[in-house]
Amino acid sequence: MKKIISTFLFFLTLISCSKTEFEIKKDNLLRFLDKDAIENIDAVILIPISGCGSCIKEMVSYSLKNLDNKKLKFIIVGLHKKEIYAVYNDINDYKNKLTIDTKLILEGLKMVSTSPVVYLFEKGKIKEEIIINDQNASIIIDRIELLLNTNN
Repeated sequence: MKKIISTFLFFLTLISCSKTEFEIKKDNLLRFLDKDAIENIDAVILIPISGCGSCIKEMVSYSLKNLDNKKLKFIIVGLHKKEIYAVYNDINDYKNKLTIDTKLILEGLKMVSTSPVVYLFEKGKIKEEIIINDQNASIIIDRIELLLNTNN
């Protein structure tokens, strides 16, 4: 009987200690970002500049319109600085308004691939991850705008 209870407790401990994929992503994103920079953030938006589809264009367009919004953090993921420069060159001081991941750290951590990803925050903590696609990009942008308007 002791052996059964011990085995049960051992497996219960293993299960309770294991993190979900979402929890691992949250930890990775928080390590990647400056903790002070996310204190008052409502959303972090990862945009793979070399991704495909209209969702990339829509999220890039959204970032261009909202670079000065302190409630949003845009992270551009791309190996080639020329691609990033071509998109954001007309924005004054864009390097200080964006976080640029040319080392593909977030891609290596499986946080982003070819589609943008939005992390919604609440009180400095990540509450939700949304992968953007061609069908939901405008809906998610509307949701981000609603969140921004609600929290102001």
